[in-house]
Amino acid sequence: MRVRIKICGFTEEKTAYLAAQAGADAIGVVFAPSRRQIEPELARRIREGLPPFVAAVGVMMDPDLEEALELAKSCGLDAIQLHGNESPEFCARLAEKTHCRIIKTLAVSREGEKGEELQRKIEAYRPVVHAFLFDTAVGKSCGGTGRTFNWQVLSRLRIGKPWLLAGGLDATNVGEALRVARPWGVDVSSGVESAPGIKDIMRIEAFIRAVRRYENEINRL
Repeated sequence: MRVRIKICGFTEEKTAYLAAQAGADAIGVVFAPSRRQIEPELARRIREGLPPFVAAVGVMMDPDLEEALELAKSCGLDAIQLHGNESPEFCARLAEKTHCRIIKTLAVSREGEKGEELQRKIEAYRPVVHAFLFDTAVGKSCGGTGRTFNWQVLSRLRIGKPWLLAGGLDATNVGEALRVARPWGVDVSSGVESAPGIKDIMRIEAFIRAVRRYENEINRL
């Protein structure tokens, strides 16, 4: 078993490259309103600096279709991660008109959203997206809050697509999160920062090592 690692919210070209060199599978850039929001030109430069086989993911929140298509094209995105109230119909149109993989974020309350409600959302989006990301619901934030939710709620769901776990992960808790939730991949932002948007390569390396330790434990079983 190999856990995919996405590190999100880069605002510097160099650190994004170093994260990829350290073993990140995907690098996220944020276009949605956020302390980590960057301009398309910087996102394009970050994308151009990545090594082969490392994906660039653009995080958006309720974009209009033309805006999303233009960002995908001009920045060379491999995937689009949608964090707003985008409908399944919008996701289907975006998937049809772009080469990008579509990742739909579903927010989970810290108290633990009812599994039935999450299951209904999954079933509505499953036919039209390529993957899901489960993140902590905190107001209108598009992630990076540093807060966790009850991971056990995910173990009772029928997801049927690759999915990533996000929300408050760092090197100290990602191993436990993986053991409880068993996701296809993990997504981290604030947990590897020294300040909002300022990624710390030592924290990134520690996070990746923690994920690989979990993999080694599972593969020995």
